[in-house]
Amino acid sequence: MFNIININDKRIRFISKKIIKYNKIKKLYLIKQMIIIMLKNKGIGISSTQLNINFDIIIINIKKNKILILINPLILKKSKLCTISNEGCLSIINFFSSIIRPEKIFLNYINLFNKCKKKIFNNLISRCIQHEIDHLFGILIIDYYKIIIK
Repeated sequence: MFNIININDKRIRFISKKIIKYNKIKKLYLIKQMIIIMLKNKGIGISSTQLNINFDIIIINIKKNKILILINPLILKKSKLCTISNEGCLSIINFFSSIIRPEKIFLNYINLFNKCKKKIFNNLISRCIQHEIDHLFGILIIDYYKIIIK
């Protein structure tokens, strides 16, 4: 059973690893658990590291009934145009912070069917992907807040 680890747990800062070789059944089980927990907690995104899973997997749920599964996501390019918007986090209950992020990203990832994809994402979905990729590197939204107040 997986649970969302919170900001007070040092594991939230662990850096995940790319999936190079995997067990298909294990991968599908992990992804299913991530989706269940994200939906149960009314999230629009979740990273594997939030559940103490040490693989590069993020799940995005911006559009109703269209869940996006991104394995080994890598941002290839970011737009120069940035926007500021409020973000929350399943690992930090009842905390929201205004974060500046690039409006568009060009992303390389592997989909659920093990196909390598490249795609441009913008607006809220881009923001959500960037937020979840931050988690894969042990970065939280409070880290942006600390940068602003220094």
